[in-house]
Formats: sequence, structure tokens, C-alpha cells
Amino acid sequence: MTEVPRLEDVPQLVFEIHKAMDWIKLFLLAQADQKIQEDVENVILSVPEAAVLTKYSEQTIRLKVMHNEIPSFKLGGKRMFNKADLLVWINENRRN
Repeated sequence: MTEVPRLEDVPQLVFEIHKAMDWIKLFLLAQADQKIQEDVENVILSVPEAAVLTKYSEQTIRLKVMHNEIPSFKLGGKRMFNKADLLVWINENRRN
């Protein structure tokens, strides 16, 4: 049987519960971030999808590919983009 806490122990117990909840929250957030990162790393985009993500026209995307200004690769003869690489590229090339 569990011992009933004394009234004077309640503040310390509440503190310990809050501490445990903070740890659980951080753990769950880290797990969610990892899952999101894994999902993004496995996403491959076509030229039209890359255009939507970057807010450039498809023609601009193709020009940037021709000038090696944007990370891309060929898959089955088609130009493709890794979403994670594209997001990094967008962040590095963002105009302030």
C-alpha cells in the first residue's frame, strides 16, 4: 500500500511532478521533431512541386537547375528535388 503524503511534503511533490512533466514534454517534442525530420528527408519533389515550395515559376526552377544554383538530381530521366535539401537551400538563399 502506498503511504499517504504529509501535508508539508505536498509542495515538494508538486515540484517533482512538474519536473517530470517537463521532461516528458521535452521527450515528446524531440520524438515529434525526429519524425518530422525523417518524413521530410524521404520526400522527393518534381519540378512543379519544387516551384510551389520555393514560390518560383517552373521556368525559374529549370533555369536555376541549368546554372547549378539549386540542389537537384535526375531520377528516371526526370529532374527531382530532395525536400530537405530544398528547404535548406531556401533558408540559405532567403532575401531579408
